[in-house]
Amino acid sequence: MAATERHVLPDAEALALYAAEFVTATLEAIPGRSAVALSGGSTPKRLYELLAAPPFRDRLPWARVHWFWGDERFVPQDDPQSNYRMTRLAMLDSAPVPEENIHAVPVSGMEPEQAAAAYEAALQNFHGTAELDPRRSRSSTSSCSASARTAILPRSSPALQRLPSAGAG
Repeated sequence: MAATERHVLPDAEALALYAAEFVTATLEAIPGRSAVALSGGSTPKRLYELLAAPPFRDRLPWARVHWFWGDERFVPQDDPQSNYRMTRLAMLDSAPVPEENIHAVPVSGMEPEQAAAAYEAALQNFHGTAELDPRRSRSSTSSCSASARTAILPRSSPALQRLPSAGAG
């Protein structure tokens, strides 16, 4: 899918199926280890359910994919409002994901600022750099809004080229 393509789909189910195929095909094409930043909220839940079920479950290279959260609420992981909990229930508990490939935002035993710093350090460790720049990622980012508008951005997307670099600080 070219970065300038636009697809208008008839409903949320068609969107979830399209996104599941896109994510699966993208991850199949990446050799070696890759990382996915998961969106939270209720909109991506159906996507996650599809990824954990055939035929997508059988195609995804689960052992090579590391799962991170692009957003999380600072609540316990078992709280109904937790994006981690929703993702575990919708996908991760039903898929053959190695536990060491699940990188949750720490939410217990620290203040939010400490948790953010700890997660930044975990991301830096995973990527092997202090500079966290989505333009250098070998994976894609998917974001879904409550209105079911979705952006699926491959690493070559011009939208990512306009992002400022994120780094330690």
